[in-house]
Amino acid sequence: MKKSLFFLFFTFVSLFSEEGIDWYDSFLDAKEIAVKEKKPLFLFFSGSDWCPWCKKLQKKILDKPAFYEPLKEKLIFAYVDFPMKVELEPEISEKNQELMKMYSIEGFPTIVLTDVDKGLITKIGYLPISPEEYSQYIDEILDEFYSLDDELKDPDSLSLGQWEKLATRAKILGSPYYNGKVKKAGMKSCPSPLFLLELYEESISKKGIDDKETKELKKKIVHLDPQDIYKSQYKIALLEFYAMGESKNTKPDEVIRPLLSYIDRFGAKNANLWKIHLMIAHYLFSKNLVKEALIHAKKSFKLAPEKIRKQLADTIASFKEKD
Repeated sequence: MKKSLFFLFFTFVSLFSEEGIDWYDSFLDAKEIAVKEKKPLFLFFSGSDWCPWCKKLQKKILDKPAFYEPLKEKLIFAYVDFPMKVELEPEISEKNQELMKMYSIEGFPTIVLTDVDKGLITKIGYLPISPEEYSQYIDEILDEFYSLDDELKDPDSLSLGQWEKLATRAKILGSPYYNGKVKKAGMKSCPSPLFLLELYEESISKKGIDDKETKELKKKIVHLDPQDIYKSQYKIALLEFYAMGESKNTKPDEVIRPLLSYIDRFGAKNANLWKIHLMIAHYLFSKNLVKEALIHAKKSFKLAPEKIRKQLADTIASFKEKD
């Protein structure tokens, strides 16, 4: 079924003009066409008769030729509606609820771009930009997503900088396919433990520092970067410091131990050594260990760039007031 009576009656007439977007209100119908035409889906999650921002997105962006003309041959458009005043057909309503859970929709309006085979491309909300800019933004996202396979044809040739950009883009896009493919290739070909560090951070957050899998990841990272060339061990120390600092049951000397251990091994090579001492100082001060905090604050002052020392002198003075 292409368009329900509700959709024809309720939605703006401009949606169904020959010049405008050819919307589907049935996801299954839209998916069938997307498979047939090998195009990604544009899903508009909306509260059509109660959500003011949905109406604004519709009227100010989606209904404008400047938005849809560059995109209407590239995408299959489906309206995933959650109205309050009108009752949808049961099968459409049920499927819309499924889609809401599937894509973790937390508010309206939300645009979901998805590939039938590769899954979620990205999610977008209302943006205060012109129809042209919104259209261009979506076009760029599609290009980004579908260029991934080409970029990873020769992963061994990518530099660390290129891997870092790929990792950042993957996070911003939020596509499981994109993330998974970049991580898998990065594990094998990235010259640094960049992607192992991401897994290590996730493992600490979910399982804790003492978990067996977390410890194994740490060993792998240290093995790949024993001299801290890529600052991997610095990042490990920071992650452990932050993780233990959030625990109420961990003693202060245990919290700062990862940073102190790092200072002993690699501090002389790290240009941020003054920052490490300052982090320790602030943490100790927050635990009312003022004398200990002053020791690290003074070390930070000695190591810091000249332009920073005035601020550090003020910090030391404020610590002394509490001593």
